[in-house]
Amino acid sequence: MKALLAAALVIASASVASAEPWQTDSSFDGDVLIGETAFQWEDGGGNVLFGYECDAMWGLEALFVQTEERYEETTSYAAEVPTTFTVDGTSYELNGIFQNRDGYLFTYYDGLEDVFYELFDHLLIAEDSVTVSFFDTSFSFSAEGIGGALSTASELCF
Repeated sequence: MKALLAAALVIASASVASAEPWQTDSSFDGDVLIGETAFQWEDGGGNVLFGYECDAMWGLEALFVQTEERYEETTSYAAEVPTTFTVDGTSYELNGIFQNRDGYLFTYYDGLEDVFYELFDHLLIAEDSVTVSFFDTSFSFSAEGIGGALSTASELCF
């Protein structure tokens, strides 16, 4: 539940313009750190957000993609979202789930699979681009600044 709160703050803070493609944000409950996020909008000015979140209280980590599609309560979404993350030409397969976050369709990939950490480690040193593909959609994100943003978010959380 607290991880959802951290992601909600990402959406709110992601609207703030920055010169850096990758940004970080902290969420607090009073003086207590709840979570950290690192995120970036899609290359070319798209309305898709790719990010990492960690929950400082529960020790949970996840990747997410906020699509520009509105979540429809009456739509029957797939139970799993088989996704390919391609980082500098190397592909990783993760299964995610669809979620409704603030009215947008999110895909959520928890850090419970070993491949998550392999992907995370590769994201830390990415130099070219990151592509996220599931079903008939594909999104591209710059790797510029990703290592620093992910390191900062992860280190502050744990």
